[in-house]
Amino acid sequence: MLGKKLGTVLIASAALVTAFAAPSAAAGQSDVSGQEVRTKVNQVHIWENGVKVRTGRNTTTSKVVRTVNIGKHNANCQRKGDRVTVGQWTNTWWVWLPETTPGKGNGGWVTAVYVSGGSNNAKIAGIPDC
Repeated sequence: MLGKKLGTVLIASAALVTAFAAPSAAAGQSDVSGQEVRTKVNQVHIWENGVKVRTGRNTTTSKVVRTVNIGKHNANCQRKGDRVTVGQWTNTWWVWLPETTPGKGNGGWVTAVYVSGGSNNAKIAGIPDC
């Protein structure tokens, strides 16, 4: 009798572990939820020096928190904002670059115009929406 009850408890415990573990594994593959956006490292290539990183996706009222130069930069996600046009390139998408050092407060938005490989008015491939 004790063996039968113990077996039932073990089966029930395994079912609970499976029920709670499965959603976590699925969420880790989404690339969209808040936790995954913070932990997944995506990179974009900036093609210009001195590109402004701003507190918002607005070129007239957003504060500049730093600048970035040509090269690869970590990028968390992207969202629409002000239209920016540079030469033949134009885009309303902005990419969030995380802080360079945690606690510095210099994470911010860069217009997708300066990201290599994009098209006019198009999202940057491989970067999830915010």
